[in-house]
Amino acid sequence: MKRRPPQSQGVSRETPEARLAALGRAHGLDGVRSAQLADLLDWLARAPAAPTTVTAPIDAVDVHLADSLSALMLPELRDPREIADLGSGAGFPALALAVARPSARVIAVESVARKCDFIASAAQHVGLANLEVVCARAEDWSEGISACDVVCARALASLGAVCG
Repeated sequence: MKRRPPQSQGVSRETPEARLAALGRAHGLDGVRSAQLADLLDWLARAPAAPTTVTAPIDAVDVHLADSLSALMLPELRDPREIADLGSGAGFPALALAVARPSARVIAVESVARKCDFIASAAQHVGLANLEVVCARAEDWSEGISACDVVCARALASLGAVCG
């Protein structure tokens, strides 16, 4: 039996659209940003080369978007200049944060070329001019050392390894 992802707090399980609307309200996103997130979910569902097994909007809204946007509760993400997402994988949280913080430069750092291509295609499809993809291992990205206000890593490694 396939296990459903855990339900995000305060997010309706009715439809992806209802959950997305609730997320938008919870994080103060305007209609343009919410529409971009909906477009991202739709694109992810149709992308044949998506580097994630969670592509159905009903699941992806919680697993990818709600999880990524939960970072917006941090004071550091109220008005950041630059955000780096290390080991970006399928592009989360970089894509969601780039939508939610359009004035910030968001850098998705990923070492696998096909994943980098996927992230760049998703960003282009959704119209994210503030997202840059760096195809490199995080430890080899010397330009990023002390350059970003916020650095996030989702399922990259243990906290000790990420911070070390």
